[in-house]
Amino acid sequence: MVEQIAGKWRVNGAPTIPLHGTSFRMLGRSDDQVLDALYYGFEWEAAETRLFAMLVQDAAVVLDLGANTGVYTLMSTRASPDVRVIAVEPGPANAERLRTNLRLNGGDDRVTTVEAAVGSAQGTLALTVPADGAISDVASPVDAFARAHWGIDYTTVTVVQTTVDQLVADHRLDHVDLIKLDVECFELPVLEGAQETLATFAPVVLAEVFDHDVLTGNWPELKGRIPADGEQVEALMGSHGYAFFAIGERGVLRVQTLRGIPDGRSNYLFVKAPPDERYIPYTDEAAIRALMRPGY
Repeated sequence: MVEQIAGKWRVNGAPTIPLHGTSFRMLGRSDDQVLDALYYGFEWEAAETRLFAMLVQDAAVVLDLGANTGVYTLMSTRASPDVRVIAVEPGPANAERLRTNLRLNGGDDRVTTVEAAVGSAQGTLALTVPADGAISDVASPVDAFARAHWGIDYTTVTVVQTTVDQLVADHRLDHVDLIKLDVECFELPVLEGAQETLATFAPVVLAEVFDHDVLTGNWPELKGRIPADGEQVEALMGSHGYAFFAIGERGVLRVQTLRGIPDGRSNYLFVKAPPDERYIPYTDEAAIRALMRPGY
């Protein structure tokens, strides 16, 4: 994506972005690579956003964990008139831009923003962010992971940490339908703090789960410096009766492991007791949306 955008003017303004049947405005100050990609029509999580746009139509309560500047939150409010979103983002600059983007779209009392990290326990957390206070798509509690990106200076800030189960209690949620999880190498602690929610509500989970071998293959300097949590995530989600689908370019494919998936991607769909399909193309929207139905 970076190579595709190279040579283009960075977005400085608040254009309207069309995305999978929705549209919304986002602010750029020549600083948001996600917005740049969407504005110029380049692929940014193209399969994931397409899949999410279908699933969220049947969701009443969404947790957007690692909301960044708000793409998935804004998609949610545009795709579903009755949805409620808890948008959680720990990075101070990202959280402020998220709130700005919500205001740009008229504000929305269906969205609650929470400026906090999510993990396995309540408390505080050291978050690695750009030293110049800019927004970032790789702000992470895993210091080495964040610092491996973009060749810029980083620093750490202390942020509040909560858990998914505490969010559910704090916001008096009587169900959770869909969770989007994008927390930059911190997936296992988040899921460890969500076990009551997973057991009680069985939400569909769209999550980025990094393959340790792929990461260290791309960045050998990360060996021994980042967690290798894939097997633990598999075990935790499996213990709650979830099946795994790899999110590919043209559809979702049922897999048995989160490691070594066919196209090397890192995003997965977790569905509790899914139907028998092993592969569902995105062109079969009815079958994709059926994954959200209670009773599977």
